[in-house]
Amino acid sequence: MTPAPEETIIDAKHFDFDKAILKGDLSKLTAIADKMKADSLLVADIVGHTDSIGKKSYNQTLGLKRANAVKRWLVSQGIDGKRIITSSKGETSPIASNKSKEGRAKNRRAVITINVTE
Repeated sequence: MTPAPEETIIDAKHFDFDKAILKGDLSKLTAIADKMKADSLLVADIVGHTDSIGKKSYNQTLGLKRANAVKRWLVSQGIDGKRIITSSKGETSPIASNKSKEGRAKNRRAVITINVTE
């Protein structure tokens, strides 16, 4: 039986407004890197997200830059980049209202889903 995918959110405390540079406590990413090092069948799907400030096309690109920042960090920890897929949903999948500063901050994130390859 294949285990269910495991999802981790790298949230706004790791991404400033209009930025794709990782910052702060990266313990969640360290745990993912350790898990992927221990099991070569694990692959990561990283999706970048933004708030709704700015043009949709810009936010789509910014979301991808955020996903790629996470990928670069994992690769720097020894994970083969071929095991990591990146994409962006830009501003299209908010998890909070974009009408407040707090809501917009929650929407600035990267979501990492770990799956087992067959």
